[in-house]
Amino acid sequence: LKANGSKLSGSCPQYANSAVQVKGMSLFWSSAADSATTFYNESAINLMVKEMNIEVIRFAMGVKNDEFDKGRGYLTGGEDLQKAMLMNVVNAAIDNDIYVIIDWHIESGNGYTSDAVKFFEFAAQKYGSYNNVIFEVWNEPKDGASMGTVASHANSVISAIRKYSDNLVLVGSPEWSSHPEQCAEAGIQDSKNNFGCTLHFYADSHSASGDYSSRANQAMSKNVPVFATEW
Repeated sequence: LKANGSKLSGSCPQYANSAVQVKGMSLFWSSAADSATTFYNESAINLMVKEMNIEVIRFAMGVKNDEFDKGRGYLTGGEDLQKAMLMNVVNAAIDNDIYVIIDWHIESGNGYTSDAVKFFEFAAQKYGSYNNVIFEVWNEPKDGASMGTVASHANSVISAIRKYSDNLVLVGSPEWSSHPEQCAEAGIQDSKNNFGCTLHFYADSHSASGDYSSRANQAMSKNVPVFATEW
């Protein structure tokens, strides 16, 4: 997948100028209870591909969260465990020829940028040459995090990723990634110009006739694609 003006297109000739949609799952926090982490393995990914026909899987790597962190978040003692689960999920996605989103999964006003840079440099060096891989640099900024703060974080992480990969990068926005229109105008710096803005959408609380659709349209009017990575 590649950013192509207001849409995501493919590198294959038949998709070069047409908008592409991929359908699949976002996993729950990888630092959460066993009922969530049992899906972070090859057999689970294989089953979802075979029985649900998923085209993308999101590796929601728990970074740090007081509610869901069971002492195995990336920044709470679980770095080695998280990297092992990362390899399980990404390898399975590659073997099944589907996309995988490597997501710095944190809900916070702090993106822990230096740690994110270190992690994404590792992930990009290991998997950035595979076209299957997409990078999401901050799951859900909140607690007053400004778009300027998110953009600064994203620019640092993108620079690290670009040492090894030209793959698609996805950038969040304030208020639980509900403002792609702010993201599109934030001056994201990407030497490959291959980034999009995320939109997280919940049907129970986010009216389809409300601001969310218009925000996505505003972002796309700025020639930046929008990718709903959580819904």
